[in-house]
Amino acid sequence: MIEAVATIGRHVRGVSNEDEIGQLIQQRFEPNKEPQDKVLKIVICETTDGGYSYCGIELTDLKNDFCRRMLYKSFGGNGPNPSPSAQYTDSPEKTVKKKVIKFFEKVADSSEFDQSVRTMMGRICGVLEKNYAQIERDVLEQLPRNRKVNTYVTVVFKQGDEERFVRDMDVFKDIFLQLVNQKESRFEGKGTCSVCGRRGTVLGGVSPYAFFNTDKDGFLVNFNKSESFKNFPICPTCVRDLEAGKAYVERKLVFKFVQGLSYQLIPQPLSNESAIEDVLKIVEDSTRELITANLPRITMDEKELIVLLKDFGDSITLNFLFIKKSNRAEKILALVNDVLPSRLSRIYQAKTSVDNMFEPMVQVPFTFSTIRQFFFKSDDNRQEADLDKYFLQLTDAVLKGTRLNVAFVLEFLIRKIRQEYMKLLQNNQNSFRWASIDGLRVLVFLKKVGTLEVKGLETGGRVYDQFLDRFDGLVGAPLQRGLVLLGAATQLLLQIQKEQRGSQPFLNQLKGLKMDERDFKELLPKLQAKLFEYDSYDRARRLLEEASFYLLKPGRWDISVPEMNFYFALGMNLVWEILKSTRTEEV
Repeated sequence: MIEAVATIGRHVRGVSNEDEIGQLIQQRFEPNKEPQDKVLKIVICETTDGGYSYCGIELTDLKNDFCRRMLYKSFGGNGPNPSPSAQYTDSPEKTVKKKVIKFFEKVADSSEFDQSVRTMMGRICGVLEKNYAQIERDVLEQLPRNRKVNTYVTVVFKQGDEERFVRDMDVFKDIFLQLVNQKESRFEGKGTCSVCGRRGTVLGGVSPYAFFNTDKDGFLVNFNKSESFKNFPICPTCVRDLEAGKAYVERKLVFKFVQGLSYQLIPQPLSNESAIEDVLKIVEDSTRELITANLPRITMDEKELIVLLKDFGDSITLNFLFIKKSNRAEKILALVNDVLPSRLSRIYQAKTSVDNMFEPMVQVPFTFSTIRQFFFKSDDNRQEADLDKYFLQLTDAVLKGTRLNVAFVLEFLIRKIRQEYMKLLQNNQNSFRWASIDGLRVLVFLKKVGTLEVKGLETGGRVYDQFLDRFDGLVGAPLQRGLVLLGAATQLLLQIQKEQRGSQPFLNQLKGLKMDERDFKELLPKLQAKLFEYDSYDRARRLLEEASFYLLKPGRWDISVPEMNFYFALGMNLVWEILKSTRTEEV
């Protein structure tokens, strides 16, 4: 994957008109971002005699060229950046004092710079320190209150009506390049670049990705930072390629996958690197209108790119990198690599097939969000998702075409269905019906993409076989069909109870959908007795006869309790479709 990012970076740098400084800048401007990010400008006025004074704080929108003009590049950690510009974090203390003022102090105290430069930086530092209390008050007053707004702090210089950012001044450009070079060359040596494979000077501790760093001794050869170039050696050229590639990916190739999860889409050529040019041309040309115009979506992103790449041809593979960022650290939640466009095509075909199969029963198209509802939270009362690990395990299987255990999937499906069933008991919500049907949609989708193996379809010309056959063999075994029809008969009784007495006391017989073989066998005569009691046996007679036929066929009940209850709940929620399929008077 690192090589793929570098390949993207090489292409981006090759077509870029940026100079060396421009290629080092970290671009943070996002066009059409709502709400728009801001910049707090600390204004330093220059007097005619070469003096400096503090002239206040100005708040303005972050514009397209501001990151370049601010010489914005983060070194991370608590130390200063290579320019007096930083992203605002928790307080003026952590941003203005430790990042901005500390920059001037660091340069003024460093013997690496000419005395004239040190003197200039020291004088500016003195002005900022002298006025820090007022600067802090002004920053807090001007700071946007919207937490979704990213705010950056920089220093600008004014002389009359003329305003200069730091990039407009040669002294700051020289300092910027020198500080970047100092940081990158701290740990260098001779070796083979881990990205391009060329031998020569390599650098350590400079990867733009935070997966490897020198802050923890466990990452290091001999626990020595000076030898960090041996752990993850990168040549100076590949450092620039990785920085440019990472910046491009983060700016153009980050997409929403499902609620709470985003991914970086990283294309990788199989042989000829020119394929990347074609992919990136699609990225640049794919406007929101093009992507969303009558094209199916499988994720929740309106600008879903993979719908275009599925027909690209297998000259590339795609890497799906799921990352969670926390401060400086980047935690890989999952890396699904080497996904062929032809695999994506099969996934979209399965999605379309599921949508057609369940139409008009379900109006909402199938996407990964349909799956996510079952792999989101183990308890609705949890504040944060705790099932990401399992959802990404399933996602990996779908994207790669590897097999999943049916029992694994059903465990999560029935948990959500039970939760919705309990809500039904408490406040008569109708989400129980959709959870059950969506669970079946998930199983059908997983089977069609080849990640689930189910038993062969068994048909015998029975009354409801034509309807049950439509679900691609997932309601094919006699026991599955018997439980579905038993669930349908149960729901019919519940409807009769609601009609005749305004309540549904038979719900208490269902044990929260945790019934086992014995419970289901006892449920059948209870159901028959209740129907006779309500003088309504004939309305459910055929359902009960067919359920009995399948449940009493010879053989063991060799399925799990979650699977038993899943199919029973499914029958409860498909009852009207089942009855309509035979056009009987039961409807």
